Amino acid sequence: MSRKVLIYDTTLRDGPQAEGISLSKSDKLRIAERLDRLGVAYIEGGWPGSNPKDVEFFQEVRKLNLQHAKIAAFGSTRRAKNRPEEDENLRLLLESEAPVVTIFGKSWLLHVTDVLRVSPEQNLEMIQDSCAYLSAAGRETVFDAEHFFDGYKNAPEYALEVLKSAAAGGASTVTLCDTNGGCLPEEIYEITSIVRKTLPENVTIGIHCHNDSELATANSLAAVRAGAGHIQGTINGFGERSGNANLCSIIANLELKMKIQCLPEGNLSTLRRLQPHFGGTEMIDTQKLEQELAGLPLYAYAFIAPDALEFSQRIRHICKTECPMYGKTWACPPAVGEVEECEKKCKAYAHCLLIGTITEVADITDIDQTLSTRPDHEKITNQVRDLMREQGVQPYILSTEACVICQRCAYLDGLPCRMPGKMHPCVESHGINLIPVLEENGLEFQYGGNYVTW
Repeated sequence: MSRKVLIYDTTLRDGPQAEGISLSKSDKLRIAERLDRLGVAYIEGGWPGSNPKDVEFFQEVRKLNLQHAKIAAFGSTRRAKNRPEEDENLRLLLESEAPVVTIFGKSWLLHVTDVLRVSPEQNLEMIQDSCAYLSAAGRETVFDAEHFFDGYKNAPEYALEVLKSAAAGGASTVTLCDTNGGCLPEEIYEITSIVRKTLPENVTIGIHCHNDSELATANSLAAVRAGAGHIQGTINGFGERSGNANLCSIIANLELKMKIQCLPEGNLSTLRRLQPHFGGTEMIDTQKLEQELAGLPLYAYAFIAPDALEFSQRIRHICKTECPMYGKTWACPPAVGEVEECEKKCKAYAHCLLIGTITEVADITDIDQTLSTRPDHEKITNQVRDLMREQGVQPYILSTEACVICQRCAYLDGLPCRMPGKMHPCVESHGINLIPVLEENGLEFQYGGNYVTW
């Protein structure tokens, strides 16, 4: 693979524009870490000038040790009446301290005259001035030409002048936006080819497609064939209206079919973990889930990053030497796999939800009384699972002790689990030492007296 394409992920900004998706600051930070592990080149964190949550995100994301991705802040060109150094939006973009700044501007004359209500020349000045100001401040500058293809069809010479103005101002990438999602692949290819021939080679051509015609993936790939080297999109295509270009599909097609590298070597295999889970655990509405958890008899719960879990061979050794269920159920080792496999599986998720229940018994030393409280805990665990499934999430559930649904597990007979939907492997089977993370999150697990905690 000699040619490379840069992946610019907009899930954190465009994803929540889809119906039913809301991301907290913590959600966005966890997703950013997961995207970085995938190996995308850019992560667009949001619009610092639009809300306090995005301002806080940019403050916190600086503390993450990202290995691959650059964080980008999104905003607009300066206002017509402002000089760049006086413009509030540009000031907030710089204050975000994001190394990359992406600004959008008008490329369709209809919007220039009827929406901005400025002259075509003023619009070009706004674009060039804004890009020059950001570039001079040391930011890698990306210019998104909003409604570019509609603008080109209406007035091709002016649409190209918009791109030239951005490049003259120092934008290293100019992105052609099919904002209405109405173009066909042949149109994208033809127009992108013209743009590539028009702009200097040191200016990267980007593509940003919407999926209103169910062609966002095809259109993005057509742009790459025409010379684009930067693709914007979201995981699983989440976005407003019919969605954005689906990066999961685009990345796989680029690397496997077009032989164009867009992820670090060896990272493509991790993509499949995002497709079933990103739309669930990665994009879960935690605010809504927390409201629903409040209606369940939980004594405590906490969302944590899966990376905070401690996986230990020592815990697995205790299972092997002390647990009578070792080697007898699908919920226990060695059926669940090696500790390394279990760790890899758990850390493929963006969220980890810890839940706990507490029950008082007459005599804590009576093991039968203690174990009799477990079915109620499992029932609540399944209720939490159902709440997640209502959001389209397929969680991976680890529970307490070994599975005892069946009197004799099918594992002993070399047969598949009879009830895979109800069987939850135990936490300890995966080598997880919960005590440190419970303490770190202030979750009590020993109440003394006759209280049983699960």
